Parts: sequence; structure tokens; C-alpha cells
Amino acid sequence: MTEATNDFLSSPNPYGSKIASVLEKAQTDQMDAEKLLSLFKLGAEAEKLEAEKNKATQDAAKVAIDATLAAKQLGLSYLSTLTSQLVPLAALLTVAVTFYGSYQQNKQTREAEITKLAYEEQTRQRLEWEAFKNSFDNLSADDQYKKPTFVSRLKIFIASGKYASEISDIRTPLLGDFTNKSGFLEVWSNTFKELNEDNFQQVIDVARAQKNKYNRALLECGLIPIPPNSAIPIQKPWAALGPCVNSYPSELVAQAYNDKPELSKRVSVLRDQAFGQTYIMGFLSEKIGAYVKATSTAKNPKPYDLSEINLGGVNLDGVNFSKMNLSQTKFYQSSIKGAVLSLPTNKSSYDFQGTAWWEVASIDQTVLRFLIANSYPGSAQHLYAAPAFEAITEDRYKALVQGLCENKSGWCDKSCIKYDSSKEVPPICSAN
Repeated sequence: MTEATNDFLSSPNPYGSKIASVLEKAQTDQMDAEKLLSLFKLGAEAEKLEAEKNKATQDAAKVAIDATLAAKQLGLSYLSTLTSQLVPLAALLTVAVTFYGSYQQNKQTREAEITKLAYEEQTRQRLEWEAFKNSFDNLSADDQYKKPTFVSRLKIFIASGKYASEISDIRTPLLGDFTNKSGFLEVWSNTFKELNEDNFQQVIDVARAQKNKYNRALLECGLIPIPPNSAIPIQKPWAALGPCVNSYPSELVAQAYNDKPELSKRVSVLRDQAFGQTYIMGFLSEKIGAYVKATSTAKNPKPYDLSEINLGGVNLDGVNFSKMNLSQTKFYQSSIKGAVLSLPTNKSSYDFQGTAWWEVASIDQTVLRFLIANSYPGSAQHLYAAPAFEAITEDRYKALVQGLCENKSGWCDKSCIKYDSSKEVPPICSAN
């Protein structure tokens, strides 16, 4: 074999060993030259394929390296782009932080200002309320009502809802002091919406204060003598009331005191006061009577304290008074048919002017004895009271009274039950 052949066979070509083996066989078998040349051609092609393979491997490696470099360059470009955006973003963030800080500071300032204004407003309202409340120490309810801002200020304080407890405390003495019926009704409508279990006792306190004030006015008026030569039609049963009897014409009363201006003015004030309170007491009687009638029934007696009030012109039929206090309570021209008045003597009423007490279902026996002797149909107590009850016959009256007596003898005997003032009862009646 030639030297070139030996070089080819000794090369790292993987086909070299196979070719060498063929050549050795060829020398042995004396193969022809054509086959040998084909073998060489095959070796050359194999070498070419190997070279192309190596080139392809190198190209793939280069592509991978280029791709890695391209990815790095893309990352650096993205980072550069992102970094370029951070500058305006940082500036924008700085502006936002500055704006937010300014907003929070302004918000705190506004909140502090609002809190300050609220505190100042509360302080102002409280001072106004204290001044309003303290004015009651110096002015009467009637004088308060004369002030043009009194009612509007009261409504404002009520609407605020801040002084409900204090208004509840002052309304009783305020309403109890009124003699002006318009002022009374104005304050009533704003402070008492309706009677209920929670405020009923306050209404009783108002009625009690009104009665006491009314009695004081009549007492003062009764001390003023009516001029003997006046044209006032003096009614003897009411002489103790002086010029303040409702039925006395106002023009005649004014003429009677023409020569005494100061006294005339005082009489006028007392008469106006008495007339106003007559209306107020009637209004309260109606409210109290309706509430008592609706709540204190035969099966459910209520322990109301109705002492020292006037109950005038109301329907109290069927009311169970057995657990109540009626000490010094006046029933005036009212209806108490079927009412239960069997309560302790010290808590009973003796005053039934113009009221048919004999129509009740039961009554304390000590009170009954007093009424039989002093409050019969023809007595002075009923004569000028214009009683609301219908005229009753003597027999009917005595039958009803005996129906209330636990013992039909003695002072409760028919002969002892007086019907009118024209007949005297036997002495034994007062002895028993």
C-alpha cells in the first residue's frame, strides 16, 4: 500500500479500521483496483460527512451562545428602559407623598376646627339653656309667656333632645304656675304629648298646684269687700269669694271700684287669674278623668294619689277608687255612677258639690254619714252647683242611700235621711 493510504488508514476516521481490514483482505484475495477505488471514495465521503457534522455542531453551539448573548442584551435593555421610567415615577411618588401629607394635615386642622366649633356651640347652647331655666326664678309662668321668644326657645330646646330630663323636671312647676290659659295650653302641647303611666303623676302634681293657687287667689279676693252701694248682684252663698264670683258681670265689678284705681286693678287681675285657672282646672280634670276611667276598673283598681285636686265635669262612672287617695279631693258636677268609694276614711273625699254621690256602688260609712247630714239633694252644697244629675224623687234618693248603708238603723234609718232643708230630722239621728 502507498504512503497516502497508510496515512488515511492511520487517521482518526472511524471508518479507517474497517477500510484497513478490507485492504488486508484485498491483498489477500487479490481484489481488483476498481473495488479498491470505490472503497477510497466511500472513505472520503464518510470523512466529508463527519466534517459537516462537526461544522453543524459548532454552528449549533454558536447559535446557543448568540441566543444567550441576545437574551442578556434584551434583559439589559429592559432594565435600562425600566430604570429610565423610575426617575419620573420617583418624582410622581414624591409629589403624591407631599400631597397626601398636606391633605392629612389639612384634614386634622379641619377636624380640630369642627371639634372646636362643636364644643363652642354646645357651650353656647348650654349657657342659653341655663339662662332660660334660671329665668323661672325671677319671672312667673305668665310673665315668661309674655316674652316674644319664650315659646320658640322652648321648642328649640325640646327639638334638640338634649334637655329632655330637665324639661320633664321643670314642666310641672311651670304648668302649675300658669293662670293664662293660652300660655298653659302652649306649654302643655309641647311638653305633654299624651298621658301615660310615666307622666301621670306629674299631671296630678300640676292639677294640685293649680288648685292651691286658685284657692289662694279666691282667698285674697274674698278679703276685698264689695262696696255696699254697688250694682253687683251679691250671692250670699258665695260672699266669701268677694268680687271674684264668675257670675258677677265684669263691667259692674269695674264700676264698683272706679274711685279706687289700685284696688280696681288688683280685683281685675284676681278675676282674670281665677277665670283662667277655672278653665285650666277643667282641662286637667278632663285629661285626668279620662285616664282614670280607662285604667282603674273593677277588676284592676289603681293606687293613684288624687288627693287635693278638683275633678270637675267629668264622667267617672264605674271607676274603682278603692286603692286611691282622695283626701281633700273635690268632685264637682261629675258623674260617679257605679263607682267604688269604699276606701279608708282618711283617704276619702267629703266634697261632692253638684255630684250625685248616692249613685255610687259603695262608699266609706263615716263619709256616708257626713253626706247624709250635709250633702242631700236640697242642701246648699248642691243648690248653687247647677248639678249635672237629673232631679231625683225623695223615695228614690232614700232607697239609694239605704242601699249604701251597712246598717239600716240609727243614722241610716229612713227618718234620718234628709232630702231637703225644709224638713228636720229627729234628734236621735245625730245621737246615733
